[in-house]
Amino acid sequence: MVDSAMGMSAFLFLASLPLFYVATRPGKIGALFGACLFLLGAVIWFRKTTFTFDAGEQRVRWQGRKVLKVERGIIPFSEITGIGTETTFGSSGSNTYRLTILTRSGLVPLAYTYGGNQERYASIREEILRFLHIEVPAPRAGTGQSASGATAIDEASVRSLLSQGRKIDAIALVRRSANTGLTEAVRIVDEIDEKMKAASQGGK
Repeated sequence: MVDSAMGMSAFLFLASLPLFYVATRPGKIGALFGACLFLLGAVIWFRKTTFTFDAGEQRVRWQGRKVLKVERGIIPFSEITGIGTETTFGSSGSNTYRLTILTRSGLVPLAYTYGGNQERYASIREEILRFLHIEVPAPRAGTGQSASGATAIDEASVRSLLSQGRKIDAIALVRRSANTGLTEAVRIVDEIDEKMKAASQGGK
């Protein structure tokens, strides 16, 4: 699984070159400013993640690359407790998403970037869970909701946020996705939090 913004980074870098050339002429300070902006964008977009799920070795090998930084790791399948959906609010006010590998020691994002196609992320998440032989939460019949009142994909998002200590963000997410009041959202998040704590204590 590969997530890359290298194409955008290369485009912005190439776009900066003509502006740098123009900036060599007298009185073209504006071109230099524009070139620097394009170059800054190229640096920001220079990022790539690669995750390889190896069924034979029963582990995930991953590598993340940014400007002047490369990080990598190995996660045994036995350490994976689930696949979460991390949610944030985009500049337009809509939700954006990325998947994370949930482990007993924390979470590992599957990408540096967020995207807005929730159905695509939900499909990828279910495919990975099936590959790992981890049970996909079943929605309540006829409602598309879990027992907690949130959709299965939203509960994964809530779990991901709670594992990062972002309970307020989790409550805001439930309020937004379930169109519910503050009291009910707090109840849902507390219920999920209690289930997570019980599962953690049971695994010790």
